[in-house]
Amino acid sequence: MDVSWDSITYHLPFAALRTGIITQRQYHLSTWFAGLYAGMPVLPDYLQGMIWRLTSRPQGANFLGLIALLIATCFFWLRHKIPFGLLLAALLGVPAILLQSTSALVDLFTNSFATITIFSIFIAWIDPETFSIRDVIIALICLAVAVNTKTQFVLVGSAALLGMAVVAYFNRHRLLVFRQHASMPRWKRALFITFVACTICLNYGWEIRNTIKLHNPVYPVAVTIGHTQLRGMFPAGGLGRAEPRYLANAPGWERWILSVVEFNAFDGRNPLWTNAQGDLPPDSHAVRMGGTFGALALFNGFLFLALQKALRSRYGLKPFWFMTVVTVMTAFMPASQEIRYYLYWIMCLIIMNLYLILNGLSEPERSIYKLLTSCVIASFLLFVLCATDFQYVRAHGYSPEFLAKGAHVEEQLNAMHVQKGEAICVENKQPATFLYSPNFNPNLASRLDYHIYQGWNASDEAVDCAGHRVLH
Repeated sequence: MDVSWDSITYHLPFAALRTGIITQRQYHLSTWFAGLYAGMPVLPDYLQGMIWRLTSRPQGANFLGLIALLIATCFFWLRHKIPFGLLLAALLGVPAILLQSTSALVDLFTNSFATITIFSIFIAWIDPETFSIRDVIIALICLAVAVNTKTQFVLVGSAALLGMAVVAYFNRHRLLVFRQHASMPRWKRALFITFVACTICLNYGWEIRNTIKLHNPVYPVAVTIGHTQLRGMFPAGGLGRAEPRYLANAPGWERWILSVVEFNAFDGRNPLWTNAQGDLPPDSHAVRMGGTFGALALFNGFLFLALQKALRSRYGLKPFWFMTVVTVMTAFMPASQEIRYYLYWIMCLIIMNLYLILNGLSEPERSIYKLLTSCVIASFLLFVLCATDFQYVRAHGYSPEFLAKGAHVEEQLNAMHVQKGEAICVENKQPATFLYSPNFNPNLASRLDYHIYQGWNASDEAVDCAGHRVLH
């Protein structure tokens, strides 16, 4: 079971609540988390809850990111002939991707589908004669999945739609999709246009719902537009917008660059990488920084420049300008220093290099570059696995029962002499509060039929606990 803060504090509880694994009566969210629950996109919660139900284990939620990574790897293998094993090893060499492939966090899930869409825009620009209706359908479906998974991807999705429109306009006479569309029967053309319109609208369906219900399209993110303030649970930069403290006043793009190259990203950190790059003293220079493996990011950056120079006669500067636009867009995103939010950047860079090697170069250069890149990829992956003591790719026995026993849940509730049917407010136990729920303590639940109120902090105790007895 993933015990990282985000996973056990809200990803797993939300998945359980959305799919009926646990009821609102059995586990009552605090005011703050109820706000997140009301406004955050629901797609990953339902998917994780479904996997939990199918496997009968909350650990099943960890499969979501891995499944998405495998889907993206299969796509690039089948569509662009990039060897499956080579690409998977290259991507898993990025610590943030490796960690999230065995985690209940949803960043890898979102970014895997976003990467397919973003790279599809590049293919439509550089090789329009092969960009078909099937490519359009896949790109739009992947975009809808990404946008309906994380609030930040409303901006990324909107930029991707704009990119699609610009590329479609300038390549309108060369795109295979337009020739296929023109040769279709009228009813098929109408069906395809309807599909495109519906998937584009689907990108903003949740935001329209939030606007109507919560008066803020990107709730729970607070937004200020001129003199208008749209309420939310936290500012656009996230709760960690001022972290690390020594860069609190630095522009976002500067923090992103330092995070990509992992400058000061290991200050007091052990192991070298964690899921959210947190779990550090507040004054550490490494808080929320890093996750790319700086050497890997720099290698891929220099490799890209070398490939761009070698292939300029074939592709011109199109790869360079494409990656420049993606890089600038990413650097200016809210909280861009948190690499896990925008993994699509490093994923696109790695895939771009492999695509240019395998589809752009001729022999013998192709074999030389492929051998060199394969050796470096293997070295990076092996280093990351060793540096983290293989702890993110092997089982630790952190079952819910093991964790609940370690938190002494039964002893604490017995010491309170909980009455049958009583509600107990668990205060200041995050991220372990969810372990107190009846779902993880079946013996207590069958005997006492108790339920839990999630207390967030002492200042909200009167609201969150609603007069129920408090377990501190």
